Amino acid sequence: MTEYVLEARGVAAGYGHIEALHGVDLTVRAGEAVTLVGANGAGKTTLLKTLVGLVAATRGSIRLRGHDVTRWPVQKRARAGLALVPEGRHVFSGLSVQDNLLIGGHGRGRTAVRRALVDVYDRFPVLARRRRQRAGSLSGGEQQMVAIGRALMAAPDVLLLDEPTLGLAPIVVAEVTDILTGLTGGHTAIVLVEQNTETAFRVAQRGYVLDRGLIRRTGDVADLRTDPEVRAAYLGETSRSQEPLPLPSPRKVTP
Repeated sequence: MTEYVLEARGVAAGYGHIEALHGVDLTVRAGEAVTLVGANGAGKTTLLKTLVGLVAATRGSIRLRGHDVTRWPVQKRARAGLALVPEGRHVFSGLSVQDNLLIGGHGRGRTAVRRALVDVYDRFPVLARRRRQRAGSLSGGEQQMVAIGRALMAAPDVLLLDEPTLGLAPIVVAEVTDILTGLTGGHTAIVLVEQNTETAFRVAQRGYVLDRGLIRRTGDVADLRTDPEVRAAYLGETSRSQEPLPLPSPRKVTP
């Protein structure tokens, strides 16, 4: 039986009485990269937040390295190996680059933090050059590197990324994509939400098509890329001979 580093089964979640996820299954193997594809409002960000505990699952289960973490608080999940790079970066603008990174390594031993810092600077040489500069003075691309580097400081088993290339210049998108691709196959697994599907499909080996809180398709990215229904309904390509997949109606949660 395959060992999954992260496994979600039948996960539902939402906001107030509105359910945004309707029973999602997702699995990630160690060192694997998977991507979540779907239109705005599909539930991709909600799923990431539910996995890390920022949104509570109303049913279903989430397992990390075999441990049921469904009811664990955010901090405990982070210590256990889940790290989220949120949309919008959220760096501490008044702190230096290095202080931002050190926050990501909080709670680890001094030697482990020192090694992690060297590794982050190896991956992001520009951050090494700007380590004493205030994070708020960096470009958008450099701030995104800080956000990713800060998450890597915790040596996570699973790195969750929400729109890491949003608003970045093409040359920076290519650089971030190369860095994420370089992470695959090692210790850290990746779950990537990315509107730029070409970037997502370069990084990931497998994908899930999420639509209004439900998984509509899953498979290798090569298969999803060539699936006519996926291309028509979710990747922005239309054809008169193709009909979009049926969409479920929003569902209210009974208190």
